[in-house]
Amino acid sequence: MNFLLIDKVIKDALLEDAVIDDITTNSILDAKAICEVDLIAKEEGIICGLDVFKRTFDILGGVEIQFMTTEGAKVKPKEIIAKISGIAKNILSGERVALNLIQRMSGIATKTNKMVKILEGTGVRLMDTRKTTPNL
Repeated sequence: MNFLLIDKVIKDALLEDAVIDDITTNSILDAKAICEVDLIAKEEGIICGLDVFKRTFDILGGVEIQFMTTEGAKVKPKEIIAKISGIAKNILSGERVALNLIQRMSGIATKTNKMVKILEGTGVRLMDTRKTTPNL
């Protein structure tokens, strides 16, 4: 993973999400508050973007992530993908950006996997057209 490229995307997303001045988080949580949360799959799919998910919290600092699955693995509903612990403010500040990125990447991986299975044995090749979302 080239963090020189992805860090800009993550930092821009964090700035857009206004995590620095989150009035709600700042008013209800002590700066030293610690929490633990689980990242749980809502539906079946292929996991993609674990490094990007973790990097979001590395940038914010004070958060540890223990992955319970691996990149490219198939997950089922209610399966724990990761255990996240650390500074509550940083977890809350980064969760939306981290989730948006991992959901998008896993969604693409899941759809691609489905298409590959459909095309299996047909001789048809699935090609990447390099269509992208701005800033991604």
